[in-house]
Amino acid sequence: PPPSLNRVKEKIDEYTLITSSAWKNVINASIGGIGFLLSPRAMKAISNISKHNDRILELTLNGNPKTTIICCYSPHNEQPYERVEFFYHELSTIMDNIPAHNFLLLGGDFNAQLGPNDAQFTTAASTNRNGTMIMEFMMQYNLVATNTLFHHRKSRLWTHQRPFGQKVQIDFILARQKWINSIKNCRSY
Repeated sequence: PPPSLNRVKEKIDEYTLITSSAWKNVINASIGGIGFLLSPRAMKAISNISKHNDRILELTLNGNPKTTIICCYSPHNEQPYERVEFFYHELSTIMDNIPAHNFLLLGGDFNAQLGPNDAQFTTAASTNRNGTMIMEFMMQYNLVATNTLFHHRKSRLWTHQRPFGQKVQIDFILARQKWINSIKNCRSY
């Protein structure tokens, strides 16, 4: 990985954790931020890691085809519209530079809820503002939210539990529509 990437890198068993914008807590564990947990095989396949900002980290793996994985963290739905709009502008700039033949996955906390009119399998009753923005982004780049495509019980759909116990699906794994037949399952653990 390029030395200019500001990251925390540590070993967890045989896996390597690479994070951006994370910090160490009192027991020296990395918390916060965005990142990737990579197997030894994935570590050998890295061709590039790019930190675009504190909310977007890009990883490219060698292969046929090359695989590009973007980890991101959108501002909350309650944040000013301009902050969320800027996040999607930055993400669009990155997307415009990824070769069309790369297998592409975007995963992260989009702080978006997709209602039943926008997603087949969802926990939300309706789409929120961030949900509308992610839908527009998905249409622009011909992406699908893979974790809304497969029928699973509700406990395999929600990705975040709010302080008062409500369980919501705000994290998504997006993929290019052209690769949809390569995706056999996607669920929350």
